[in-house]
Amino acid sequence: MVDIVVNHVASITTTPQDYSSFYFKKESQYHPYCSINYGDTRSEQQCWMGDAKVALMDVNTEDADVVSSYASWIKDFVREYQIDGLRLDAAKHIRGDFWPGFCKSSDVFCMGEVYEQDVRRASLWQLNPSQPTAGSQETGGNGQDPAGMDSILNFPLYWELVKAFAITGQSSTGALDLTLLEGALGRMKSTFPDISSLGNFLENHDVPRWSGISVDPQSLFNAITLLYMSDGIPIIYYGLEQFYKGGADPANREALWPSGYQNTTALELIKTLNKLRKWMADVDPVVPMQRRRQHANEKSSMKQDHFNGGLVEKIFRNKVDPTKRDLVKSENSTALSSQIVGATQQVMAIVRGSVIGVVTNIGSPPQNISFPVLTPYQRNVATTDILSCNQYAVGSDGIVSVEYSKGGRPIILVPSVYLRGSGFCGHTPSSLFGLQS
Repeated sequence: MVDIVVNHVASITTTPQDYSSFYFKKESQYHPYCSINYGDTRSEQQCWMGDAKVALMDVNTEDADVVSSYASWIKDFVREYQIDGLRLDAAKHIRGDFWPGFCKSSDVFCMGEVYEQDVRRASLWQLNPSQPTAGSQETGGNGQDPAGMDSILNFPLYWELVKAFAITGQSSTGALDLTLLEGALGRMKSTFPDISSLGNFLENHDVPRWSGISVDPQSLFNAITLLYMSDGIPIIYYGLEQFYKGGADPANREALWPSGYQNTTALELIKTLNKLRKWMADVDPVVPMQRRRQHANEKSSMKQDHFNGGLVEKIFRNKVDPTKRDLVKSENSTALSSQIVGATQQVMAIVRGSVIGVVTNIGSPPQNISFPVLTPYQRNVATTDILSCNQYAVGSDGIVSVEYSKGGRPIILVPSVYLRGSGFCGHTPSSLFGLQS
């Protein structure tokens, strides 16, 4: 995936006289200089970013020749360098109806940087296939042409995660309340056209480092865990795993090599969660049966009852038809949508496929609290927390009790029988997950 800039080019002056060294060589192919009045869409899209020392000349993307040239260039660029996807820098600084044609020319996945906290306004920048012109006018377009792109960076979720998990040592309205996060996640799911393709993050170059705003490492571990259990694409900014503490840009762009690339607890957690996401996508028995049968056909030695629902029905309290579960909206996705099954101010449980994540914002100190997690599992099913390898038995009515006498560590529960061959918690890694010990 390559980060590209379409909105502007750098200049050492706000009054250039010679355009021969630029890609677009006519003065008319740039908007006249003006400083941005943030909050005014037209100003944000036609005035210049940067400053007097390094001005960023705003490209006139209303010009037909500019649009045509960009379409040709991105098509050739993607083909020549075999690019898989594009991150579109400063995407909201170009009118929304520019992006569908540009992304169609690229013929790859497009994720735009839309620095917007409000869920509804942010959602307008994601192309809605069923209502392609819905966001056109509010994103600076003509109101008649399709507007938006495949995905955007999920800034609304970022700010909600900060409020829900960051232990700053200072009081703040709405802070450390996971019920508020539950409500926000629900609004995002009902507002965005496809929440499964959004880019979810805890850090990037536009916001302060997490470890610089939160004083407790467990807040980071729980927030990362929720990031991986939620709908969307988890994005890890380099240095997060090294607990970098840089503030706002440019202090958050530290060099990585002075860290010595330490194998930290954060790095180990991220590696485990990446492995879990792969397991959930490729092996989790509760993903749609079509995927399971396809996988089974590729592995002819597999026992078929693991893929026709036999094992699934032995684990779950209610008969499961995975093809009728709440699937994410992306028609090409085989992952199940996440479902919050319980939340208090301090603890949240979230189910995705056959996996349950339990996160908390209490921090590292031990606390005498417990939380009943309502699972979809049958009574007495053995589950394993893949982060600690501790086992939890399912009690009556499908309840697993989680307690925090050793501090607020995240927990990810998987039925133990599913872990055979997974490489988790002492199981020998195997290409035939769920079938070998």
